[in-house]
Amino acid sequence: MIKSEVVKKLNSKFPELSNQDITACANYMLEKIANSISVNKRVELRGFGTFSGTLLKARMHRNPKTREKVWVEEKLASRFKPSKFLINRVNQSPMLEASNKASISRTEVKVANYLASH
Repeated sequence: MIKSEVVKKLNSKFPELSNQDITACANYMLEKIANSISVNKRVELRGFGTFSGTLLKARMHRNPKTREKVWVEEKLASRFKPSKFLINRVNQSPMLEASNKASISRTEVKVANYLASH
């Protein structure tokens, strides 16, 4: 599911709000999450998960295609840790039952699957 699909779904659920208002709200929320992560602050959405930033130190890395050594600068990487509710919800997914898997671990949760079911 992409942002425009989320906006359409919200617009159908709340017809009294204009499409521009819903789009502005979605953009504002995403911008605030991104800004908070960029200054190394946590963003917790209860029942959904936590967004945070992790500082990756500068290091020597190897290009897997050419095997050439490359220097990678220090950078801030974004992280998402799903809530227990989200993990349980995804683990009860009919898609999971169809794939014959027992469960999905914390690191394998696909946020798009959760959003698509709502």
